[in-house]
Amino acid sequence: MDKTHYDLTGEVKMVEEFQEYVPPVVTEEVAVAQKMIRKRPLIMSNKPSRDQLEIYLRNGMSFAEIAMKRDTSVATVGNWIRSYGLQGIKGKKKLEGAL
Repeated sequence: MDKTHYDLTGEVKMVEEFQEYVPPVVTEEVAVAQKMIRKRPLIMSNKPSRDQLEIYLRNGMSFAEIAMKRDTSVATVGNWIRSYGLQGIKGKKKLEGAL
């Protein structure tokens, strides 16, 4: 087989022979193990428990104070409170005023 190749400029280039790709043999155990590997890294959460978050709110801590204490953003604290179905300080004051 001729290993010379002419490019667009007319220069001669040496080309290696084409090698056919042979995929590796994968056993069933390896295939199962590969499926079990997590695609995304495990992220450690500093999300407090519902009870701990409730204590913060009862002590009158603002979202910003909780965020600073838990080393996160104010928006994340708001998401935690909403996910637990809790209300912030303003929500508690509205409920107390309605009674």
